[in-house]
Amino acid sequence: GMIPLLRNRLTYRPNHHAVPTHRSSFIQLTKTTNFNRKIQTESKVEEKAISLYIHWPYCSQICPYCDFNKYLDPRKNQQNNANFNKIEYEHHEKRLKNGLIKDLNSFVEMMQRDSPSVNYSLKSIYFGGGTPSLALPQTFHEIIQETKRLKLLKDEKEVEITLEANPPDCFDKEKMKDFSQIGINRISLGVQSLRDSDLEFLG
Repeated sequence: GMIPLLRNRLTYRPNHHAVPTHRSSFIQLTKTTNFNRKIQTESKVEEKAISLYIHWPYCSQICPYCDFNKYLDPRKNQQNNANFNKIEYEHHEKRLKNGLIKDLNSFVEMMQRDSPSVNYSLKSIYFGGGTPSLALPQTFHEIIQETKRLKLLKDEKEVEITLEANPPDCFDKEKMKDFSQIGINRISLGVQSLRDSDLEFLG
């Protein structure tokens, strides 16, 4: 299923300073040079800001022009699947979340091993896709909490936490409220066009 892909498609890029340019990976950590600064202390600890990209690969429909790593949301198949089960889906999402957290820990271990004198801190978290607004808010809450446990997220108020969302998802006020309560403070709205004819042409 999905979980084995996590271990095969990750990219650790310690020498890259730009935001990820392609979303074939599920997790990417990149340095943010604009925020890097050295602390002149006896221990010579270097403070470095990093950005975290989390890829959520599911979409409510597959757009023919999109070349990102994406899959049809299992819940969208329920009309054609008599065996669809909400509990089963939640278990599936939990497995994916656990895989993301496991890989996040692997990335942090590599960074600490390669640069033991560097203290990393998050300046931004970006949940992209796919369509991450389809995920359960609790799933991303646990990922955000893991960044705190790993001491990457120092001050939540100073960190931009973005969620990509399709316009229809934003009409679910309760779900958007839940995302806000877990720390999402920025929405990246996926608007390909405001014309129905254009949307129909795009598929």
